[in-house]
Amino acid sequence: MNSQFKNSKIGTILYVSIISVVVLVTILIFWYMLFGYKAGTYSEDTLLGSVYLGGLHENEVNAKINEKYVDWLNDETINYELTYQGYTYRFDRELFSFNIELSMVRLVGGQANELTVEYQDSGTDRQDTITEIESLPYLLGIIDNVDTQRLINDILRDAGLMKTYSSKRVEDYLVDANLSIVDISSITVELPLGFNGNNVLDGITELYGDQYIPVKSKEVYDVIEELSSKLSSSEMTILSRAMLKQLLTTNFSIHEVHYDPIIEFDLYTLESYPHKGSNTYINQVTDSSFSFYNPNNSDYMFKVEFDEDAFELTVTLSGLDFVDTITAEQDVTFIDYITIVSDEVNPAPGYDGMIVIVNRTIIDIYGEELYNNDILFEFYRPVVEIVSVD
Repeated sequence: MNSQFKNSKIGTILYVSIISVVVLVTILIFWYMLFGYKAGTYSEDTLLGSVYLGGLHENEVNAKINEKYVDWLNDETINYELTYQGYTYRFDRELFSFNIELSMVRLVGGQANELTVEYQDSGTDRQDTITEIESLPYLLGIIDNVDTQRLINDILRDAGLMKTYSSKRVEDYLVDANLSIVDISSITVELPLGFNGNNVLDGITELYGDQYIPVKSKEVYDVIEELSSKLSSSEMTILSRAMLKQLLTTNFSIHEVHYDPIIEFDLYTLESYPHKGSNTYINQVTDSSFSFYNPNNSDYMFKVEFDEDAFELTVTLSGLDFVDTITAEQDVTFIDYITIVSDEVNPAPGYDGMIVIVNRTIIDIYGEELYNNDILFEFYRPVVEIVSVD
């Protein structure tokens, strides 16, 4: 009878049905293993702030984000700040309010989403923060040119991503950078005979498009590398001395400097020598250059002008004014010359020598000394006096 049942039409249908059910159940199990368990949850790669939502149900999101927010808020290593010329203002993250409900409305699955972050609903927290920033003593000179609203929005956006560090440079939020640029200092140099000041201007214009020499933020400026294709060593020497003299009272680092230890005593005395403390010279043959580093978050520039009537070259340093008080003082020590009596050589006058040390001091706006170091050293050897035997 069993054999008859297997060979019957009913048996065949029942057998096929059982096999189909088994196959369908197997497919359903595999589908659920791969996709089904995610039904009603967020898709892969979905983030809100720094919280991964892949596989979570909507009713699990609030607790997950709140847990992460508490950890983020209590983490004292997280720092949100703005900086300007070495000064730092820290934002109070406890004033930030995370709008989870609005964030969920804006959420797009499968990608990183920002949490909507605002200042708390007291109504004055945002404006109080802006007022506090606008009252910072080191920003008083430029605050009218700072887009504080955009600055705050960017800070809140970083908080919406729950970043562990956010630092904003005030220089990046100037409405018009040109409005805050000032002439910091200016040096006028009387040119020697035979020197063509127009050659200097033409060379600089060919290199940079105008008479401004740019000194980029966080970069070293090397005179030979930048100017030697258009200017001679003597032209670069005159230009470099004017630049160096102005850089002494900035926070720029002097990298490479060479000086000419020979003083033309038929033209100058030690007291009247105009290059002491800024006596750099350029020699392309020996690769003796002058270089310096701009540590600031903004560019500076040297404007070069030539007065044909007065035969003078004027070099002006321009950029954001320095908040700190920066001074440079020369410490000059004179060295007596010695006298040699001889009947074998012609008599020659003697001249004292000197040691010149330039010291830079930086005092912050609160009266604290930030820097006090020697930055230049020059040694001018005495010239021996030779007298003949009576």
